[in-house]
Amino acid sequence: MAAVIPPPQDSAVFENPGQLYRLIAETVPLMVWTATVDGGVDFVNQRVLEYTGLDSARLEGWNWKAVVHPDDWEHCVSNWTRALQSGERSENEMRLRRADGAYRWHHGSGVPLRDADGHVVRWFGVCTDIEDQIRGAQVLESLVAERTRALLDSELRFRSFMDNAPAIAWIKDAQFRYTYINRAHERFHGRRKHFAQRVPLFRRWRRPLMPMAGRVTGWWSSFRFRTLRGGRGSAASA
Repeated sequence: MAAVIPPPQDSAVFENPGQLYRLIAETVPLMVWTATVDGGVDFVNQRVLEYTGLDSARLEGWNWKAVVHPDDWEHCVSNWTRALQSGERSENEMRLRRADGAYRWHHGSGVPLRDADGHVVRWFGVCTDIEDQIRGAQVLESLVAERTRALLDSELRFRSFMDNAPAIAWIKDAQFRYTYINRAHERFHGRRKHFAQRVPLFRRWRRPLMPMAGRVTGWWSSFRFRTLRGGRGSAASA
């Protein structure tokens, strides 16, 4: 999309910076505003008027408070005041009331215009609608929370099932360290000393199972163990 250049007879626009700024402000697809050194709004473009349903007179100075969500006003003013005092760029996220009464999230950004001596003489800013991004982030956060709850519920069901199973059960990681043992395992072997240190509870011999073309397809193990009561036993597993 290209901007339309006024014909030669309107070249006076280019000789007047104020008119040129207004032309640009009405051309960009954003809500544009300017403010005085003390932070009072003194210009808004047509998009602001269309969005808010208000005329420019009702938004001048600090009257723009009327379109900011009450819950966001204090934070918004705090950031804006800090920028006015420091002369640094202002960034704000707030909900702005639309003409139909609905609030939508916007990102407001204001930058200072300085004179040759570096003094701030005016502020120029835009407001960008970020409602869709905010809603998308909220949906994602909700999905993550739901998935986390589902995983926790699944783990609780797994632990409940395994802890009540009439057999010894355990899980080991890739380094053959214990990551889980059920209650039967605790009762049979004990837990504090061995599981906390992740030390094997038995002597083990591992041999490759059914080698094919030089590739190991599995492992089998035989081991001897000693119970806490001094008894001995043996078992095998794949």
